[in-house]
Amino acid sequence: MDPLPDQFLFVNKSARSGSLSHSNPEERFFIHSHVHGKFHKNKRQTRQRSLLPESPSKSDCPNSQSTFETSRTTNRSEKSSGSAAAKPLSRQKHPREAIPDIQENSDSKFGSSSPLNMVDANAIDPFYCTSTVLDAKDQRLLYYPFTGFIETTFNAESLSETTASTTFRHREAIIERLRRCVVDKLTMYSTLAYCASCMRWAIQEQERERPPEFYVLKAIEALKSRLERADVVDTWLILSIYALAVSEMWAQNYEAATAHLKMTRHLVTQLGGLTKLDPYLMESILLCDKYVAIAKFEAPIFPLDWDPGSLPAQKMLKIQVEVEPLLSELTQGFFDLDKHILGTEMLQVIDNIRVCAQVSQQMGTQEMTDPSDQHWLFLRHQAIFCRLLSLSTSSKTQECCRVALIVWLLKITVYFGAQRWSKRLLPALKAAILRVDKAGAWCPSALMFWMTSLGAMTAEYTDERDWFLKRARKAGRSLGIEPDKEPFRRVLKKFLFLKSEDGLQFFRMVRAARQLPEEE
Repeated sequence: MDPLPDQFLFVNKSARSGSLSHSNPEERFFIHSHVHGKFHKNKRQTRQRSLLPESPSKSDCPNSQSTFETSRTTNRSEKSSGSAAAKPLSRQKHPREAIPDIQENSDSKFGSSSPLNMVDANAIDPFYCTSTVLDAKDQRLLYYPFTGFIETTFNAESLSETTASTTFRHREAIIERLRRCVVDKLTMYSTLAYCASCMRWAIQEQERERPPEFYVLKAIEALKSRLERADVVDTWLILSIYALAVSEMWAQNYEAATAHLKMTRHLVTQLGGLTKLDPYLMESILLCDKYVAIAKFEAPIFPLDWDPGSLPAQKMLKIQVEVEPLLSELTQGFFDLDKHILGTEMLQVIDNIRVCAQVSQQMGTQEMTDPSDQHWLFLRHQAIFCRLLSLSTSSKTQECCRVALIVWLLKITVYFGAQRWSKRLLPALKAAILRVDKAGAWCPSALMFWMTSLGAMTAEYTDERDWFLKRARKAGRSLGIEPDKEPFRRVLKKFLFLKSEDGLQFFRMVRAARQLPEEE
């Protein structure tokens, strides 16, 4: 018979887990009896202790060895009929600076069930009354970004719509990331920092005693320890540093985020580049790099050596045949201008935007979407952003159009993070238009109409809306069009105006433009 292992593996079951796997009826009876007995004993003793004066304790949390010994002693004492039961362990709250003791067991094998289905259920949770001091709040914190936020983000960034038959292409990678948190402190702390920062950025919610900075500091300590061991570079190390970069980005600490991204780039280069990484990690790094670059309005850190290029000619021909009538004139207004106004490089980027829009619209009509097509569209969409952020302009009009194109790309990325950034860039668009006026640079009325209408639709109820509306109305008068839906739509769709934009924002913009007083 094999000797007993040094460590025990506990299976964290919840009320939703159904029957206990690999347990016969007798074992199941003892598990339930032990857990429920401990739970109710702790409740009774907690009530009794609350009536007595508090006495100082030597330590807040028992160490792991004494915890296991107490658990074994308790089990033996409960089975013997004449002996007193060992005193059960009560769950302690963490002090402000306590470090969660994450038990590491490299021999553990994880099942195929999704960690997303695990919920905190203390009534039948062996961890609650035996061997762990990891706060249940930390465990719940892990699930917030991964229950819908991440899927919405990646689908929006690939210009795709989620359908009931669509399986999220990064689901398995996220499950593996959560599993890794159990055995790797660096992954655990960096992921907790990621989750806490995401909650504060998205819904302005955080734990008072453990803000995101708490987990960031613990992750940095774990990172220093890992680097001192001079381990071989692997994807988990890269993912942890990327998570720190995102955490700092959400906290608007863009210089710190840049430092983490530069370190990530250094490690990724040792592995052979971004294309050697898992698609989930690759796409995540690109998103972080893009939004830090947008915040600082400068070129991204990673070189553009991952652009997937054009789709195969046969697939593109099929898309062009099936394209919707609304997209037949898309971007034509840019190419009707003199080429020197925008330049060859910017016109090439605009043509790439047209292709992405057509592919996105065609994919939206399919019930099942090929993950490889989604991956291509995601990368191509990000590559367009990177080209615009890195583009050198030679005139005030070109710079103004560059800012407007970035605002438009953010506006059509349908999740609140990108659209929040589209509104934040409106002052930059306004300043670029004013520089065109101040320099006396020539800007065609149709192009100015599209840029100012874009600003008015994006601004909605912000302070900038009336300013953009007045400029759009002025450009429209020079084109001889009235403030009505059809004349506005006819001009806009020759530049960049998708079917998804032809909705409430557009109607409000037209109505507000119609209500503006006539200028003398």
